[in-house]
Parts: sequence; C-alpha cells; structure tokens
Amino acid sequence: MEKFSLYHLIKDTVSTHAERPCFWVRLDKQEFGAVSYANWRSDMKSIQAFFIYELGVKKGERIALLCDNRYEWTLLCFAIDTIGCVDVPRGTDATEQDITYILNHAEAPIVIVEHEKMLRKLADCIGELPNVHTIISIEGPEKYKNYEKIIEEIEENRLRMGKSSKNGNINFYFLIDIINKGYELLRIKGEEEIRRRGESIQPDDLATIIYTSGTTGTPKGVMLTHRNFCWEISQIQLVSPISEEDRVVVFLPPWHIAERVLEFTLIACGASIANSNVMMLANDLQTIKPTFLVSVPRVWEQLYKRIYDNLRKQPEKNQKIFHFALNIAGLYMDSLDHLLDRVALTEEETLQDKLIRKFIAVIGLILSAPLILPARKILSRIRDIFGGKLRFALSGAGALPVHIADFFRYCGIPIVDAYGMTETTAVCVMGRLPWPKRECVGPPLPGAHVQLRDEFGRIITKPGVKGVAWHKGPHVMKGYYKMPEKTEEVLKDGWLNSGDIFVWTTTGEIKFAGRAKDTIVLAGGENVEPEPIEVRLTSNPFIQQAVVVGQDQKTLGVLIYPNVERVKEELKAKVQLPENLEEWNHIKEVRHLFSEILKEEVSSKNGFKAFERVTHFYLIPEELKKGVEMTETMKVKRNKVFEKYAMQ
Repeated sequence: MEKFSLYHLIKDTVSTHAERPCFWVRLDKQEFGAVSYANWRSDMKSIQAFFIYELGVKKGERIALLCDNRYEWTLLCFAIDTIGCVDVPRGTDATEQDITYILNHAEAPIVIVEHEKMLRKLADCIGELPNVHTIISIEGPEKYKNYEKIIEEIEENRLRMGKSSKNGNINFYFLIDIINKGYELLRIKGEEEIRRRGESIQPDDLATIIYTSGTTGTPKGVMLTHRNFCWEISQIQLVSPISEEDRVVVFLPPWHIAERVLEFTLIACGASIANSNVMMLANDLQTIKPTFLVSVPRVWEQLYKRIYDNLRKQPEKNQKIFHFALNIAGLYMDSLDHLLDRVALTEEETLQDKLIRKFIAVIGLILSAPLILPARKILSRIRDIFGGKLRFALSGAGALPVHIADFFRYCGIPIVDAYGMTETTAVCVMGRLPWPKRECVGPPLPGAHVQLRDEFGRIITKPGVKGVAWHKGPHVMKGYYKMPEKTEEVLKDGWLNSGDIFVWTTTGEIKFAGRAKDTIVLAGGENVEPEPIEVRLTSNPFIQQAVVVGQDQKTLGVLIYPNVERVKEELKAKVQLPENLEEWNHIKEVRHLFSEILKEEVSSKNGFKAFERVTHFYLIPEELKKGVEMTETMKVKRNKVFEKYAMQ
C-alpha cells in the first residue's frame, strides 16, 4: 500500500519490524553486527533532534550529503527527509567543480562529508561556497590525522578568497558527537517537534534534489517528492517478492536513484541490508549470503568474464564437464522458455511457426530432462559465488547483454532487467519473476504509462517499430531545480521524454533499441544506434570495452580496450606483445585478430545491417574510468571519450 510520505513509511515499518535486523554493520573484515529497526530509528531521531534544536534547520532546507555506500548514508538520508528537509546527495568522487556548482545551485547551508579526504576536497573550494555554515563528518576524529588543521585551512581559504559565510564562521561536528548530543536533547525536549515535523509533510513536498552525473552537459538537479518515492516503492512491492526474510548486500553508489529506491523498498518490506564495496564484495557475499542482489550490466559482465577466466585455468576435463552441464541446462531452459512463451517476439508469428517452435521445444525438453539434475548440481557452484542463497537478481542502468542474462539463467539465477531514469524515480519498466521473459526489458509497472513515439510525435503501437519512450505517472519528477527551460524541454503535458529508444514486443513488453542522443548519423544519412553494437562486441572474450564512433563518416569505427591477458594468451605463440597497448595498433597479428572479431561479431548473421558494420578500430591504451569517461553507473560519457581520442 502506498504511504502518505517517507515519514509515514518509516513510522509504519519500524512499528511492524522493530526487533528485526535492519542493517548488518561491519565489525571487522569478516564479521557483521545487527542493528534493529528500533535502534536504527532511535539514532535517526537523535540526529533529527540535533538538526532541529541545535542547528535550527527549517522545513524545506537543503542539506548536502557527500558520501559513498555505507550504513550512515541511509540513516542520514531518512533523518533529513522525515523532518521535511531536502537532501542533496553526491558521491565522494565528485570533483571540486561539481561540489562548488551543486552546493551553490542548491544553496545548501549544511554539508555532510564522509571522511578526511572529502573534507580536504571541500576545504579547497570552501572560498566559493558562501552559503555553507555547518560541516558534519561521518567518520570520527580517530580516523583523522589532524582535523583541526583542516578546519583552520577552511577558514583561511574562505578569507583568502575574499568570501565569508553568510552566517558567520564554519561550525564543524562529528556525527558520533551529534548522536550523543541528540539523545541528550531528546531527554530534555522530547520527540513532539520531530513528530509534528514528520506529520506535516505532504506528498508533493520535495524529498531530494539529485544532480545527475549524466553523460553530457552541466548537472541538472532532479526534484523528487515524497509521493514519487512512496508510489514507486508500492509499485515495486506489487511486482516483486521482497519480504522481511530477505537479506541484501548493497554496493552501488547510494545517491544513484536505483540503489536508493532499492534500499528504501527493502526498508519498507522489513528486509535487512549489508553495505559493501567492490573490494570486500566477494567475502561479504559469503558472510551475509544474500537472497537477492542488484547491480549494473557492467558488473555482471565482469563477473561473467571472471568466471570464464577462472574456468580456463582448470584442467581440460573440468572445463568439458562444466560446458556439458551448461549446454544441457541451456537446452532445458531454452526449451522450457519457448514452451511456456517466455521469449519475447517483436514480430507476429504464424500458427504454423508457433507449432513448429513448440514441437522443437518439446523435443529439446525430452532430450535434456534426464540430465538436468546432475547439470544443475555442477552449475550450483556459480550460485555458491553469491553465498548459495540467491533467489534472483536485478540489473538496471543500462542494457544487459543477452548472453550474460542467459548464462546466469542457465545457472539457476534469474536476472530481472529493469529500466528507468532519475527523472522517473528509478524503475518504470521491469521484468516479472519467477522467470522474466527473455529478449526484452519487461512490461511497465502496473500504474506507469509508457508511450513510444516516432520523430513526428505519432504514437507507435506496432511491435518491432522503433520509437522514443515517453513516461507519465506519479513517478515522474517535479522538474529540474531552478531550470524551468530545461524542464519544459522534456516535460510536455505531464509526459516525460526519456530520449531512449525502444520497440514493443507482441505481448506488451518493451525492448531496448538505443538512445536518441547517442545516435550516429553517417555521411550517407544512415542512423546508427551504437549501443547494440557495443554490447555485441563486449560479449567477445577479447574485448573489455568498446565505444563506437563515426559521426558524419562513411563507415563506423570503434575504440577498443582489449582484455589484455586473453590477447597475450592467444598470441603468445606468434608474437611477444609489448606492455604499451598503443604499440599494439601497429602489430599485424593483433590487427588481424581484431579485424576478424569485428567481421564475425558485427555481421548480418547476428542481425546487423550492412551500414552498421565496423570497418576500422583503434586500441586505446587504458581502460575507461568511472568518474572520468564513465558515469557512476558505468555509462560511457561519449563526449569525454571523443575529446580524449579525437586524433585517433
């Protein structure tokens, strides 16, 4: 059921699940300790007491939260939102330019930083932040070498730049001191003001301003309301089997809308959460044994390649056994999916074609059924990587390559594809469990409206015809903060232009087909969507990353970061490869290898048209980096890549 506001959501879930574990907090590298919903809410109230009674924060005041994935992020986020304030989140990889722009644009007087490194970054740009009067550090004084010196630098930098706070000197606090002082204030002043502030929140009140990292241009502040979040959470609860029995390891940036809505939904369901990071993820999966997992396509790709890299190191006999088991499981699942119509089609099939397809599926099922149990036993080792309890997984923030979704599906892990934007409060289209349809994202959420429109604005209903997705519903943003002209560009009569290209399937799902802003127009006038080509290329074990180029050119080219170890292994009998990857571009054995890969992968047999074929390539010397050439969710910032390699 949809809640009235995030305050009411927290109030109800804590009342229902008070003694259940809400978070698993790391005690050391291997051990976690449980924090109950009741204790979590108590700490939240102490923070709110300090905000209200000590800092005097008003309803609607913006509070910046510069922090990565950790327990305190969600605690602080809800502490801010459930007293009617507005959080302005960003990760610690934000540049000084980003920080300066966002904090000034949002006019945030209070800034919460995660640690010393972030405080130093803030110190360097504090002279350009006249609105800031209070800084709070999540990590305590024991994690700092000399925090007093940094505070002195902050004051000096502000004076040196000829700026001063509109509210006097900078106040600095550690979170642990705020919590302790907050409990003292609660004993003296009580909780009535916290309750009154929470009850006064209306559904259309602003909850957050999320500045999109984006792949182009200046960050835009997406305004999302309490209704946006509460409606979105209620919709996800309708279509997914999340319950209080679930345990989830989270490791994506928490300020990113997909991760944030996930954590909010888990809390609404009474589930428990363990915060992790890429370095600790493998160990944490074994310790926590999550029941489901959420990630982005790039992480699934890395897991897939790592599994195969490890497999190649096994004895040949073990490799053959694994591949035999995978082939049996694949035949069984493919047959079952076709028999139960779990494969999406973009063209209507005749009755004869359907009967033939199902007859072949029955034969496949008969052949594979006797061996499916031993095959599953062998493939259960893949599930063991995730702790052995994984029921399903979610993938969002990009198109999940079909071969990767199929691989994990064969191993007994259904990956539910989800599509959405920050502007639609995360998910608006999502596959359905227990086994989502293949070859598509899925149908819209029950209360979400989606239209596909052609270049003339005409609504597309025919399956297989490309169109830009437009969205309408309670999940659509309020607009871009202080950018009415940008808001008007994408919001028309309540409909949001996503800029993403899809096609309808014959059964009402949508299938990703590209992004309008990424479309490459060749010299001959042909329009090419680069992402399907890139997805196909990166499915090849020799290619780690690929960015298709060719605007206004006769044919397409591609920038490739190779799987270095695989290429060396493949060519070790023919040539000794240098460490400098740029030199690889002039080695004939390397050029022949990648030329053949391009011919094989981007071909008519794989569904590509003649003008979509890639005729030339360049091997780039270093991997595209998150926060530089890629966003936090691993989407390519094409303009940054093009600028960097323009001469190639």
